[in-house]
Amino acid sequence: MVLRRHPWAVSLLGFHEESGSGNLAAAEGRNSNFREGGFPISLAAHAVSTVGSYVQGFVLQEVNLHLRDESELAAMTAATMESSPASEFPYLFGIDGRDVLQSGYDYGNEFASGLKAVLSRITALLEQ
Repeated sequence: MVLRRHPWAVSLLGFHEESGSGNLAAAEGRNSNFREGGFPISLAAHAVSTVGSYVQGFVLQEVNLHLRDESELAAMTAATMESSPASEFPYLFGIDGRDVLQSGYDYGNEFASGLKAVLSRITALLEQ
């Protein structure tokens, strides 16, 4: 992802009061994808907002983790698990122990599954 290589650009994401032609073209593209997919105006607006919020939130979280590979994530997770009682956080530690500490885990891969869930729910709203 581009923002992984350029985390300083995260601050450029989001709404800007002064919308230049580039911002307007990007907004037009986001809206046209949903409108041409059969979404009414109001649902397209909700979908654009929801997807945009998901993408920005994921990027902010990923950039702020400051973890570049699975070994860094595993070290942070292990340190957290060692310093906190597992009995107080059984669900969190269950996830960390099963997923994060396994070889090949990459937090960035969570993006696709989360986006799929968001888009599935948006599609379900269209079918109602």
